[in-house]
Amino acid sequence: MALTYNELHLIKKGSFAINIKVFSNLSEQGEFAVFYYEVICICCRKKFRVYEGTLRYKQVKENMKGKYTCEECGHNIRLEAIKNFFNK
Repeated sequence: MALTYNELHLIKKGSFAINIKVFSNLSEQGEFAVFYYEVICICCRKKFRVYEGTLRYKQVKENMKGKYTCEECGHNIRLEAIKNFFNK
């Protein structure tokens, strides 16, 4: 079993970057590839992966210049918005 790695391209603009990477795992039964975008969170500045088949992957693919948050930061933002809504 051989693991191959190809980096397609890197887009950098200011503090925002997207890596498009392809990992393919070659096995005896055939070849398969896992596609994902590697995006930088605008809140915590950590890289996180968005895998093919998810809604977030579709959003990143359609709007490469958008600003995205990781799951943890997105959850915290949502909870804070709900708290502020009920406090008013």
